[in-house]
Amino acid sequence: FQFFLQKTENSCIINVGVQKNLVILKALIAFMDPIFAKHLESKGQVVSSLFPWFCLFFQRVFKSFEDVWRMWEVFLTGHPCKNFQVIIAYTMLQMVRDQILREDLEEEDILMLCHSIVDLDADDLIARACNIYELFLKHGDKVPEDLKEYFSQP
Repeated sequence: FQFFLQKTENSCIINVGVQKNLVILKALIAFMDPIFAKHLESKGQVVSSLFPWFCLFFQRVFKSFEDVWRMWEVFLTGHPCKNFQVIIAYTMLQMVRDQILREDLEEEDILMLCHSIVDLDADDLIARACNIYELFLKHGDKVPEDLKEYFSQP
């Protein structure tokens, strides 16, 4: 139990951790996809409204409880990096990015779209997130220090 509690320090158990995840998610979007970041910023507090993803550790987005367990298993291992939950959230946003930009969705519509992401396959989402993490690593020295530290490898 103590191990799980340590791993979930950035969940709703400690609200400060959730806020840190949201701040880092916003910074990650700005670094990896400045066009999308600017669009989201112009629509209000979209990123801050995604706190349920972190509070529930994404359990509502999967097809089955086995997928939930699979995702939690990845979080508990700390691989491929610390705080992988933020990479997962970024990956999920990328899944709806084009629609958000194409339709110039407003804040409420963006949130409805994000909260309608369901029935995902954990292995597929993990693979996509790992690919995004690899892209992140390829930026090397261009990566801001706060992001480097937050996503350091175990």
